[in-house]
This record gives sequence, structure tokens and C-alpha cells, in this order.
Amino acid sequence: MIGWLQEKRMLQQQTGYEVLYHPFNGSHTVPEVIVPKALDWFTASSQTESRTVG
Repeated sequence: MIGWLQEKRMLQQQTGYEVLYHPFNGSHTVPEVIVPKALDWFTASSQTESRTVG
């Protein structure tokens, strides 16, 4: 993992954020096995945001 990325990950965890890290060999293409997990996270996050805003 890149040094600055490790620092950001640790900072987020220390401030109470849940951090899920899935390393993979590749460039800017997300592996198909990670896509459903990412969509689940995004959907859950979006629903939480819409309940807390307004």
C-alpha cells in the first residue's frame, strides 16, 4: 500500500470511520468481485445520509 494511503486509512480509523480495504493487482479498473460490495456500501451510505440530512 502506498505510504500516504496508509496514513489516510489510519487517520480515518482513528476518527471512527469504518475502512474496508481490498487490495488488488491492477490499475484503475475495479475487479468484478469487489463491485457488489462497493454498491452495497454506497447504497447503505446513501440511505443513511438521506435520513440524517433535512
